[in-house]
Amino acid sequence: MKIIAAGDFFPGGDLFYKNKDYEIFSQNIQSIFEDADLRLVNLEGPLIKKFDNSDSPFPKKLLQGIPEEMVFWLKKHNIDFVSLANNHIFDYGERGLTNTIKVLEDNNIKYSGVGSDLSEAREPAFFQEKGKKISVHSYSEYEKPYLNKIIPASQNSYGVSTLDLEKLKEDVENFDSDIKIAFIHWGREHFYHPDPKEQVNKAKKIIDLGFDIILGAHSHYPQRVDMYKGKPIAYSMGNFLFPNFYYKEPAQICYPDENEVPEDIHSTLDLPIKPGDLLYKKWRKNNRESLICEMDINEGDIEVEKHYCFQLEEEPFLEELSDDERKDLEKKLYQDIDFKKEMGKWKRKRDKRIARQICFERGYLAYLAYWFWIIFKSLLPETISNELESKLRDIYVEDI
Repeated sequence: MKIIAAGDFFPGGDLFYKNKDYEIFSQNIQSIFEDADLRLVNLEGPLIKKFDNSDSPFPKKLLQGIPEEMVFWLKKHNIDFVSLANNHIFDYGERGLTNTIKVLEDNNIKYSGVGSDLSEAREPAFFQEKGKKISVHSYSEYEKPYLNKIIPASQNSYGVSTLDLEKLKEDVENFDSDIKIAFIHWGREHFYHPDPKEQVNKAKKIIDLGFDIILGAHSHYPQRVDMYKGKPIAYSMGNFLFPNFYYKEPAQICYPDENEVPEDIHSTLDLPIKPGDLLYKKWRKNNRESLICEMDINEGDIEVEKHYCFQLEEEPFLEELSDDERKDLEKKLYQDIDFKKEMGKWKRKRDKRIARQICFERGYLAYLAYWFWIIFKSLLPETISNELESKLRDIYVEDI
């Protein structure tokens, strides 16, 4: 049995302007998908009819809506399953979620990770392939400084199935299957390395609970694949296909008519310091790299072939990296690192990104105040500064 898994799939943005004959994959990638028995991805946004942020629980974060007719691209490439346990599925509230579920069900695409209550959100998607019963469970990390704009499901209200080892243990016991897959939204964004404590150690515990495969998303960068007790752990597969897009303030992806787009539209890799009426977001090179995991399962043994891909800078088109590009990327992913040192570099980049975002949303005085805070926190003990920063980010900064 062959299972293909990829990371964040956002069939919106520039893809909206392509006709249905357009190809988003190179021939080699297309063949990988065609030869598979199951194809799994993370759907990085709700499928919606109306782009109105008035009922969004997080109206200032980057709202990643996908026109519902774009489900065509999932069907065209025979995507069998999408994980919905992520930080964007509720960008348009319960309306966005219920419409997404309806569109997926109408098109016979299975999903897991969300529901009208906790019990429903924890239900996996089941498949029967080659005489084996497969369950795909989806979870999202929650209450982290880098991943907190999420609605967790409760006993009486809709939401996402959150990552809790006790609940995962119950799910292993309650849902019978031959092969159990955990699709997890976790980790830091724009970072090549999994957290040794929050991801590496936790992943081993998840395998020990009885899961056979762990698939990760959220970082927007590919990360390494480990094998533990013969079970693969793909910490993050990066942006599978995430086209460039237009957005308007405060930060909502939109789909203007092409004749409405000015020739001198501002193009940005980040949120600019001064918002405009309409902006065009492009991805950096690192964000256009991704990993496709091809898993061959035979009598309980799992072999993983890694395919590294690259989205073109100007077009929503995916092709494989060259041999030299693959070697360079794997050198980054598998090198021995000083995690604390790498985290320091990541935090400095993040501080710059947050400062721009605060200025975008709250003005120049807030921008200056944030840099004053960065200087002030460096004088505090690390445990105190981290706790204060987490609270400040939760109040003043929206996830994007």
